[in-house]
Amino acid sequence: MDAQTMRQTGLAAIECFNDPQRRAQYFDILYADDVVLHGYTPEPIVGKAAVREFYAQITEAFPDARVSIEAVYVDGDHLTMRFRFSGTHVGTFLGVPGTGRPFDIPGITVLRFGETRCVERWSVADFLGLLMQVGAAGALTG
Repeated sequence: MDAQTMRQTGLAAIECFNDPQRRAQYFDILYADDVVLHGYTPEPIVGKAAVREFYAQITEAFPDARVSIEAVYVDGDHLTMRFRFSGTHVGTFLGVPGTGRPFDIPGITVLRFGETRCVERWSVADFLGLLMQVGAAGALTG
């Protein structure tokens, strides 16, 4: 896949993620069926179906979740995006009931593309910062 197509695929997927009516399309646009996702859980998440399940927990907790892309870099078969993740904590996340408070955190992700879709992804986001912003960080320690 060429650099421009990788970039367009990544940005088109984010547009779908940001639109709750089209959010399900995000997975089919971006991920290969056997994708491997690293960084959000202790063990890799393997397969598009498992990635959907993981994201379902996030979008249930933060139904207005939104990703804003700050920078995009392409190198070979890798697409890197620096982003901000924002929304409102209305459902349970990491065992913490919804607080109704907003959050806005930074993150970065690196996607490795195969022929037509992402086959492997590494991500880091400031989820501790998210918990602090929604007033739930104390619930994890206390």
